[in-house]
Amino acid sequence: MKKQLLMIAAVTSIFFSQVNAQQFAGPNDQYSTISRQGLIQISGSYGDKLIVGGGGQGGGGTTYFNEQGLRMSVFNRTLKIGAFPGVTGFNGVGIVGEDDNFVDKSDVGVFGGTGSGLYLGGNKQIHLTVLPSGIVGIGTLTPAATVMFHLKGNTATNSIMRIEPLNWNTGTVGSTAKIELGDQNNYLNMVLGTGMRLNTSSDLIFSTNNAERMKIDASGKVSLNGIMAVGSNTVPSTYQFAVVGKSNFNGIVSIGDLNSGFTTPKMYPIASGYSLYVVGGIMSEQVKVALKSTANWSDYVFENDYKLSSLKEIKKYVQENKHLPNFPSANELVKSGINLAEMDAKLLEKIEELTLHLIALDDKNDKLEKELEVLKKKCVKIR
Repeated sequence: MKKQLLMIAAVTSIFFSQVNAQQFAGPNDQYSTISRQGLIQISGSYGDKLIVGGGGQGGGGTTYFNEQGLRMSVFNRTLKIGAFPGVTGFNGVGIVGEDDNFVDKSDVGVFGGTGSGLYLGGNKQIHLTVLPSGIVGIGTLTPAATVMFHLKGNTATNSIMRIEPLNWNTGTVGSTAKIELGDQNNYLNMVLGTGMRLNTSSDLIFSTNNAERMKIDASGKVSLNGIMAVGSNTVPSTYQFAVVGKSNFNGIVSIGDLNSGFTTPKMYPIASGYSLYVVGGIMSEQVKVALKSTANWSDYVFENDYKLSSLKEIKKYVQENKHLPNFPSANELVKSGINLAEMDAKLLEKIEELTLHLIALDDKNDKLEKELEVLKKKCVKIR
């Protein structure tokens, strides 16, 4: 082996000199060395110029030198260093592993020695660092010891990493840029165009400052722990949730603790047909309730065909039911709540009915007053 190393060191200089070739000879036993001063030039037709072969325990290998570079063949595997064709899109000097039939299927390993790292780069600068511990850094010579992969950008404005599909430049749909974190059974999948997915029954948790801020459980329920703003990057500290702009909720919205503040029976879940429930009440400067049509208002009381209940009928109904006719009872309101538009229409209905009763009483009173005047005049004549 020592003999081979000395030979390689001696003949490598032929690529950097054009001095006259010197002839030399040496012993042919396995353990002798050849010493030669001066430069050695080997020239000839295209092809291998120097072949160094050897044997020994477990077999041996052969090293070939030619005008393209260095080729080392060991156990039917070949490593080529130099300007060799066959690598698509690459025209520089490289390292290629092949078998002896020139089929690209031999693995190539590049390793640092025991306790040493590995460094790769370009433009005479180090761009990739592999520490002895296996930690990899790109763009940094000192990757963080707390991670296995440390990627650092080269400027403040450039993107640090891009993951793109095979047909990025063609603008066609087909390949998808994808990131997967985890193992084959439990992983977080982030796919361009389809979003982020977790294929396990675990919760997906988002945290800042070592505190949980948002959690999505396996059933799809989302919980927030902190201040959230929609449409703005600032939220007053007195609020937990703020929306700037228009919002649309397609479903039921509840505000407050639905399990407190109720007498039996509780109105939980929210009654069918309603979209918003607020525990503790709502305070507003103005509330406007829309009507679907004129039929939802009580002007029908003044129609000629409206049947007005007599006061005696109302008296009897109240004595039996303890509430006005055409009104829900207290128990019904506890179960289903109050429809403001419907309740206002019913209240106005009763006001209009009372108005009709008052008009009727006023007409009757006018008639009685006229009859009283007639009686008074008759009494005067009798006297």
